[in-house]
Amino acid sequence: MKFNFAQDKWIGKDKTQHMIRDAAIFFIVSLLLKHPLIAFIITTTFALLWEVKDGLVSWEKFGWWGGDGFSYKDILAGWVGMFLMFIVILVSKLV
Repeated sequence: MKFNFAQDKWIGKDKTQHMIRDAAIFFIVSLLLKHPLIAFIITTTFALLWEVKDGLVSWEKFGWWGGDGFSYKDILAGWVGMFLMFIVILVSKLV
């Protein structure tokens, strides 16, 4: 089984989707556990596993379930989303 790396751009709809997805997961886990560091670890673990899946499963063969390869840029976009959500949480004092 071949592991693929994405040839993606730094900016685009995909990066916005990763920011929003990871910010939402981070927000929900932060509210449930009341611990932003654990929420960051859980969300990052989910994102890394998702990217590994993208590296192993191609969208050409498996449709929407597949991906175009592992992307560290997607991970970074997710971290930006989590950071922005962390600021929102701090300002609103939700956790």
